[in-house]
Amino acid sequence: MPRVLWPWKRKGSPDAPSGTSSLRSFALMESSPVASEHEEVHHSEYPVLIDIAELSQQYCMMDDLPDALLSEIIKRLTRTSDLNSLSLVSKRLYNIERELRDAIHLGCGLFPVTLAVTSLCSRFPNLSKVEFNYSGWKPEHGIQLDNHGLHVLSSCCQ
Repeated sequence: MPRVLWPWKRKGSPDAPSGTSSLRSFALMESSPVASEHEEVHHSEYPVLIDIAELSQQYCMMDDLPDALLSEIIKRLTRTSDLNSLSLVSKRLYNIERELRDAIHLGCGLFPVTLAVTSLCSRFPNLSKVEFNYSGWKPEHGIQLDNHGLHVLSSCCQ
């Protein structure tokens, strides 16, 4: 089974091995991440010291990854909160995620609804499903979706 390097302690910190004062280096511990959620993961006693400059030459940066690969990774995310968080990381991920999103869920309280739907449809150009949930609607929320809003929505979705 391949071993995974986990971040451990910055060199020069009180818990790092003695004789490690360079701020450009980090200590990594070798460990096996296999453990149930109730078991403790045990780390090796011997840290692996890696220079950051050397590390950047050995590993690919996210900017080097092709959009097609990032798209495949993003497609595997299923939770809306993860997708929303991902789109905040960078403009590149925002643009890839917005192109991939094909469904959104909307609740009551969007006002004016037509403007909100237009904005969401322009952000997510490949929508094929929009789900509305009006549970908890109150009269003060106003008219949620009228015929004009449905027309706008139908013109935006595929």
